[in-house]
Amino acid sequence: MKRIFPAALLLAAGALTAHAADAPRVVGNWTSNGDMAAARMGKGPFFDPSKLTLYNGEKVISYRIEVQDGRAFAGVVIGTGGKEAPFAGVFQMDGKNFIFSDSFGSGFGTVDGTRIELCWADSLPDYVSAACGTFTLSAK
Repeated sequence: MKRIFPAALLLAAGALTAHAADAPRVVGNWTSNGDMAAARMGKGPFFDPSKLTLYNGEKVISYRIEVQDGRAFAGVVIGTGGKEAPFAGVFQMDGKNFIFSDSFGSGFGTVDGTRIELCWADSLPDYVSAACGTFTLSAK
């Protein structure tokens, strides 16, 4: 029994050691395909609704991913009027799902080929929002 236990521990440890899947290449311009819903209120970085405002089907935000190193990537989010703000993200071990952060808040997403689905929340002193949308990789 004493010899079996250490061997079982080694096998279990080996099974828990997982290798990260290759992250897809996401460098490029990601534009909204209009499948987006959002709720916003307050004075924000790209929007200024004075009361709770619900949006559906808007195409006002895009992302430009400029650099990627393995699972990590970074670029800018582009809002109304061409305003840009930096963001950074990292893929989970599955190489499909990721988390990202910008100066307003954070979110998560999933990549499926040339399509990204994103959901995020902004939480600033005078502005809050929650949104989800899909974005398509456009020619660079």
